[in-house]
Order: sequence, then structure tokens, then C-alpha cells
Amino acid sequence: VDNGSEDHTVQVVEGFREKLPLKILSEPTPGKNAALNRALAEPLGEKVLFTDDDTLPAPDWLLRMRAAFEAQPDFQMFGGAIRPEWPDGTPPAHVAKVPAGAAFVVTDECPSGPVEAISLWGPNMGIRREVFYAGHRFSEQFGPRGRDYVMGGETEFTCRMAGQGFRAFWVADSRVGHIIRPEQLELAWIHARAVRNGRSMFWFENAAHLRGEVPALRMGRWRVRGVPLWMVQKYLAARLASTTARLGGDRATRFARRWRAGYWEGYLGQAFRHARKMRTTVHEPPAGPPTASKG
Repeated sequence: VDNGSEDHTVQVVEGFREKLPLKILSEPTPGKNAALNRALAEPLGEKVLFTDDDTLPAPDWLLRMRAAFEAQPDFQMFGGAIRPEWPDGTPPAHVAKVPAGAAFVVTDECPSGPVEAISLWGPNMGIRREVFYAGHRFSEQFGPRGRDYVMGGETEFTCRMAGQGFRAFWVADSRVGHIIRPEQLELAWIHARAVRNGRSMFWFENAAHLRGEVPALRMGRWRVRGVPLWMVQKYLAARLASTTARLGGDRATRFARRWRAGYWEGYLGQAFRHARKMRTTVHEPPAGPPTASKG
């Protein structure tokens, strides 16, 4: 799906027509999930697989996924291992304390079997056609759309589908490598990624249809502009810890604390966005003059 590209995407894809059964679609609305939904409007095969542009699927990836689909007819969602492909082949020591899953989209080792839907991630995921033919789609409020967006588009989808009764299965021998680019090991990139992760986690911790507990927004008596005071305190504490590490900590600690500061920056920023939206929805009068009704 050409998502409003301004480069030579279409020409590059055209060059592979003799090797692959490709169909090129167009979706001008920006955003990965808008593009996915455009593709899902087309006739689908029974097994719909997802990966990313920066992955290296194992040579038997398709075979492993197909085998899992056929061996597990009672499951509708499938996921597998995502392993890091570091720039020089070894994990850099300075990011050892940064959460690898959230920062670099790599998974822990897990045996094959039923799993929670939140364990399935986009670079290595399969969904049965019946899920999409039932009318379900990805939320376009999530996922890559420029540089400022809420992460977790696939996670939001799989968790929502679990609420609809669809079941998730882990395929341990389905593997893809996730390419980690050199710039992703720089402090500025880590911080920006943490901000997006914080925004995403705010949503997941306050989505009523995904939680059985009290949403985080309702916890705490004291508030700042509609946001619980404890969230502000978490952010300020993380910023202080990051500043302290910058003045005298080792590099790995600096990266870890910068991640934490970025996380709470994103979490708190999303909380303020939500609170402002709620105030606008509840308290602001409708735009324009009132319209008289006819009896």
C-alpha cells in the first residue's frame, strides 16, 4: 500500500512484479494503520501475516506460521519470536538497562502454546481471515504516523480482539530478526522512543475495555489540571534522576534513566491531553449559534 509516499516506492515495487505476486494499492490518509486497513479491504487468503520493513524473517518463517495455523484450528491469532539484529552483531553495553521489548521490539524466549494477546507484536504476527471478515480493523488512532504518535497499534488490536473471544497462540519456532540501526542506540532516539511508549502505556492503563482494575486516572485524591498528582510526581522524580545520572553516572545508567524520564514525559503528556479533551467535551458549549426547533 503506497501511503502517500513522495519517493520512488511504486517504481521499486514494480521492479519485483516478475518475482512476486504483488498488487499495489494507494491510501493517501497518512498512517500505518490506515494503510493496513486499506489492504484488509481486499479479498484475503485464509492466513494473513504481518511483519515490518526492518525485519529479516527466517527462511522457514512462512512454513512455520502455516504449520501453526493448520495445527491450531481453535486459535485465531498467532505470534512468534523477534530477535535483535545489532549493528555490529553484539548487544551494546550502554543500552543493557533499557527495556529491550519497548525500545527495540524484541521478545523474550517463550515455549509454543496459548498466550495473552498482548504478547503478539506486529513484526511477527498472523491473524485468521475470519477476524477481518467479521469487520474488525486496526485503530487509526495508533501506530506510526510521522514522528509524533502513540505506539501499540497491533497490541491494541489483539487485545481488543481477545475481548471479542478470539484466542492467541505463540509459535516458538517462527522467528524474525529486527534490524537495530546505529541511530537507535543514540540518546536522542532512545528518549523519543520512550516518550511514545509512555503515551501508549497511558492509554493501555486507562482503557476500560482492556482492564478489570480501576484506571490509573482515577487513582489519587489530589489533581493538577485534571491529572492525578502522583503522575506529576513520577515525572519530576524521573527527570531529577536523569539529570543526576548525566552529572555523574555511568553511560548505561544515563541511558536507563533517560528512558525513564522520557517514558513519564510521554505518559504525563498523554494524561494532560486526555484530561483537556474530557474538559472540552464536558464543559465547552457547542460551536455556533443555537438552532430553534420546530414543533
